[in-house]
Amino acid sequence: MTNSKLDKSIPEIPEDDGLRVQALQHLKILDTPSDPAIDEILQLVSDICGTEMAFVSLVDKDRQWLKSAIGLERFESSRDIAICAHTINDSKTSVVPDTHLDERFKNNPFVLEGIKIRFYAGVQLRTNAGFAIGTVCAVDSRPGSLSEKQIRSLETLARQVMMNLEQPRIIASMKQKETFNQNLLSMVPDQFSYLTPDFCYQYASPSHAKMYGCESAELVGKPLESIVGADRFAALKPRLEEAFFGISQDFQETISVYEQGEQKLTYAWIHYYPDADENGKIIGVYSVHRDITQLKEVELDALDKGLKLEEALHTVTRKEKLFRAIFDHSPIATAKFTEDLRMISCNEAYAKNLGYRREEMSGMSLLDFTLPQDVAITNGLAKTVPLTANGTHRLEKQYRHKDGFLVLCLVTIKHIKVVDGKNVFLSIVEDITDIRRKEDQLRDTQAMLMASAKMASLGEMAGSIAHEINNPLAIINFKTDMIQRVLSDAPVRVEAIEAGLLEIKKTAKRIAKIVKGLRHFSRSSEGDPMEVVTFSSIMKETMELCDQKFRNSGIDIGTSSLGDDTLECRPTQISQIIMNLLSNAFDAVSEKEEPWIRVSILAEESFLRIRVVDCGKGISSAIAERIMQPFYTTKDVGHGTGLGLSISNTVALSHKGRLYYELFEGHTSFVLDLPKVQPVAVKKISA
Repeated sequence: MTNSKLDKSIPEIPEDDGLRVQALQHLKILDTPSDPAIDEILQLVSDICGTEMAFVSLVDKDRQWLKSAIGLERFESSRDIAICAHTINDSKTSVVPDTHLDERFKNNPFVLEGIKIRFYAGVQLRTNAGFAIGTVCAVDSRPGSLSEKQIRSLETLARQVMMNLEQPRIIASMKQKETFNQNLLSMVPDQFSYLTPDFCYQYASPSHAKMYGCESAELVGKPLESIVGADRFAALKPRLEEAFFGISQDFQETISVYEQGEQKLTYAWIHYYPDADENGKIIGVYSVHRDITQLKEVELDALDKGLKLEEALHTVTRKEKLFRAIFDHSPIATAKFTEDLRMISCNEAYAKNLGYRREEMSGMSLLDFTLPQDVAITNGLAKTVPLTANGTHRLEKQYRHKDGFLVLCLVTIKHIKVVDGKNVFLSIVEDITDIRRKEDQLRDTQAMLMASAKMASLGEMAGSIAHEINNPLAIINFKTDMIQRVLSDAPVRVEAIEAGLLEIKKTAKRIAKIVKGLRHFSRSSEGDPMEVVTFSSIMKETMELCDQKFRNSGIDIGTSSLGDDTLECRPTQISQIIMNLLSNAFDAVSEKEEPWIRVSILAEESFLRIRVVDCGKGISSAIAERIMQPFYTTKDVGHGTGLGLSISNTVALSHKGRLYYELFEGHTSFVLDLPKVQPVAVKKISA
């Protein structure tokens, strides 16, 4: 706890308060309208406790805010004076019969004025993770008390309020998962459905519904017989009854389906999986249809040619062998293990990933090749995976290879069935060590390409920069000769020597400034932290590097007022974007009769817009569509890398900005939008 323990009127701040505030903010309920359902619960609180007022208080980092209230207007106040800020620190229900007799509250502003609280009863609102985010309170302007029964009722109603507060997030999460599952099923070629014991559809995948020429929602609630017809239902019913008795069914059937508005005869492999509740009662049947028309045609063709019946594809006996062969020889590393993490079986790919022979792994534990720091997580998987929404959990973890080195893997663990009262799990492992290494190599390559493009930009300016430095060097040489002549004269003219030395110093500073700009521009900035700088400082340094190049070429270049807007950025990278845009504009207009380039800076509410416009008449839509692609260039061979705009675009995106081409008043222009640093507005609210 923090805060003064001498002044009991100030609520203490728990050490884990940051996590508590995060839990509150994660619910996204602060500063939202009141909830009618919670208002009804608060009316019950007021009626049961016999108080004039009841409210739900949420305790944020520095404030208390009322989500709902009965008998008073909703308000917010400083946390330091909130009575509820004391309640969240006490796991028990807080009952204060008379605030005038309580050292903590007798001088509280809410006791002495305003709503004048004399009686207070508060119950914590706790999340599933155990964080107290606020309270449900019953208050009155008169002293009072609560019976044990009233306290229990208040605690029950507080739990109801918490359920209402968490409900929107839970519903949103469920909808997201449902959408994900629907999208996943829509991509699977097999057709899925779920039938209730009365042979009605409870679910149908889009591909299954399409087979009957309708949408998934149209099948839900309809009897299977009304969809497939009486004759086909009569053929399917005995197998479904077996499935509802708990016996899986696996068979082939000829089906008439709709395809492009016409009926077509197809062959299907059908599997019925019984679905049981926790007590073993069958509550439904999963149905999987797989179109095997092409395979069946191959099979029939083989039979027509006299091949033996046992060699035909997809017979019942061959199917079992085929599935076993797929497991054994699949390139996907797969293993089955028990809830105590003992290996039941694995395929060759799984054993090879870890450097073992398949027979060596029989009876091994997952902990045999798990790193010490991952043991606790691995032990917990057998308990947590069956409790997840779909019995599946994915994680990245490192395994210890038999030879001692580490293998980075993407692991998917699926709860598949219960055998003799124990859980069985399927583990699919993908070795992603090379993928991560290649990602690192790709980042290194991108950094090298960025450096190459930057050096190419400097190379294009080399002549102008050399001229920019040679001019002041000539001045220095001239002034040095002049001083030597003055020193040889008698009497020595001190003022002439001082003037010459001042000119030399001024010129040397000019050279140093150019060299500093070159060093700043050419260094790698990949690892630089983001800085808050004015855009004007970046623009001035960039213009100093290329100013001579434009003056020597007779190009009229101008900039609008730079202003004093600030950016959070890597200055070197932003300078590189501006340099690239100016260099491209230079190349585009250098052969024009009256070449000009304009740089305009427009400060919008949330971002800064930098536009580089030249006297060109725009570029074609075909070029504009590809101009940001890597290695695409319209320049002659040997001029430019084709990476400048691509890298600039990547840098802009990494700064949460964007770079794009736009025809502006009939001229070629490129626009760079970058988010500005926004001033933080602080609103102070008193009780």
